Amino acid sequence: ICYAVRQPPLEMPISVAQLRHMSLATLVRHIANRRQHLLAYRICQYVGLPARAVLASWAMEKIQHSVSLTDEELSAVVCRRLALASSESPLVLGSPPALHKEGKEKLASVLPLAKVALCAAQAGRPVLATRLTEFEVVTKEQVKMLLKLAELNIAMEKAVGSGDPDLVMQCLYSALAHEQQATGEESDLSLLIEVLHDRPLAQDLFALYCRETGQRNMLQLYYEKSNRACDAGWTALTVASRQRSGEEKKKTLRRAARGFADCQTSQDLAAFAHASVLSQIDLLNYQNELEVKANSRGWSHPPHVFVGLSLMETVRQVILKMEFHEADNLQKVFKIPEKRYWRCKIDALADGRFFDELLAFAQYRTSPVGYDPFITACMRNEAWEAAAKLVPKVKDPEEQAMWYSQLGMQREAEEAAKNAGSQSLSGGLLQTLTDALKGRR
Repeated sequence: ICYAVRQPPLEMPISVAQLRHMSLATLVRHIANRRQHLLAYRICQYVGLPARAVLASWAMEKIQHSVSLTDEELSAVVCRRLALASSESPLVLGSPPALHKEGKEKLASVLPLAKVALCAAQAGRPVLATRLTEFEVVTKEQVKMLLKLAELNIAMEKAVGSGDPDLVMQCLYSALAHEQQATGEESDLSLLIEVLHDRPLAQDLFALYCRETGQRNMLQLYYEKSNRACDAGWTALTVASRQRSGEEKKKTLRRAARGFADCQTSQDLAAFAHASVLSQIDLLNYQNELEVKANSRGWSHPPHVFVGLSLMETVRQVILKMEFHEADNLQKVFKIPEKRYWRCKIDALADGRFFDELLAFAQYRTSPVGYDPFITACMRNEAWEAAAKLVPKVKDPEEQAMWYSQLGMQREAEEAAKNAGSQSLSGGLLQTLTDALKGRR
């Protein structure tokens, strides 16, 4: 070794004692720094030292000074030479052999390719840098280097292939950052759509990220741009439910309706959702008209806020403002089922303490929900007198007796119980006679 380094072009006058003092690793580093990589590599082979640093130094030196070679040519030279260096055969000058699969594996194990790829990128050779990262066996390092090179599509492919969600999220963060830099605040998500295309794991993680960070608007836009109409519709519904402005809510609901109209899967469910969304838009328009009407006509119990309420809560609020005709109109316009409307109106009249109107409503016609809800609503609001007036509307004497007992009206309860017994007795006698007549026949 001492003899070899004393020869030109190094001409390093070093003794064995000096070599032992400085260590072989230091000597090899000095030789490599003087661009004598072949000698440094052979010394490593001779004494059994790792040659990774020497090979990396040679590769970076080659990249920096091979101006005349294209990225493809330089990539072939570097990779094949390094693959040859990783084999058991001695390193020689001349044309290197072709790089096969086994050579790639050896190359990846012998050299920190991410470091060499970074050097290529800094030298203005992005194609070469990308080619070199393909040989890196450590996926984390490979993805990290690809992201630095802005090769987002390849990086996502490698990350998804590894099955590591953390690597996938790194690619997502990088894609979002590039998207914002390229298009500003109003992004069309074209880069993100390309990166996520045909990669279900990445798509699911992106959806989870948007939900966890409250960026459902971006998720909705992504679904719309990537032709996932049903998902866009459901996401738009969630966005609309969180919006306070009536106009913004209607705008988002219209986008949801378009999504359900364009949905090609689960068409029955999509058709139902589409009709429901259109009905909700109609309700918002109606609520807006109600607010204008309430303020212009001076309805009781201001302020008058209806936009954003559910349909049944809108009916309830209209009744509490003593606009009973308007409540009936709501039922007709939105085709509220009769039983549902009656229960809502009963509770609203009782809670608003409009007991005269409640009694009149009970007399209006036969109740489709019975009269128990009337009595319960009155008792809940401690309107005992109104509740007592409604008990006779109950047909079953036993139930009448129960209600009178709960109201503390014992005499009426006893009379109702007697009537129940009489009806039971007469009913039993009638049944006996009927059975006897049948027997004679």
